[in-house]
Amino acid sequence: MIRPLEPVTSKHRAAYGLAFFVLFVALWAWATFGGYVSKTFLANPLTMLQEGWELLTKHGFLFDIGMTIWRVIGGFVLAAVIAVPLGVLMGAYKPIEAFLEPFVSARLGFHPAIDPLGRHRRTAEAAGHLYRLGVPDHPDDRRERREHEARPC
Repeated sequence: MIRPLEPVTSKHRAAYGLAFFVLFVALWAWATFGGYVSKTFLANPLTMLQEGWELLTKHGFLFDIGMTIWRVIGGFVLAAVIAVPLGVLMGAYKPIEAFLEPFVSARLGFHPAIDPLGRHRRTAEAAGHLYRLGVPDHPDDRRERREHEARPC
């Protein structure tokens, strides 16, 4: 019997995940093969497997997938290589923070789902704060921290 907040073993978790996948494909097959959903709107599972295999083997889709992964990883590495040192510098030196903050904060008008710099900015800020843990507090830093903590969220 299922009880709220009762832990699930890893075997049960795997079984539930597999059961969901089987149920999902079975409902999909029932809806498409049974004629309940038009082929124009939703292809059946076998057609999807055939077309997917054709994309991978005949149309070079595997290369496209590889290039996409390469671009995502490359973009993340490039952003981290730039953002982490800047975050450390911004966290350690107030003039550098004051100089770069308008540029870094300019992205605040974007929605987080389409914000390409948001995650990297938070990474850089975290790196700067970690760096500052080893740097003795300056009186201005303590004042600024008190002001920041006093601000409403």
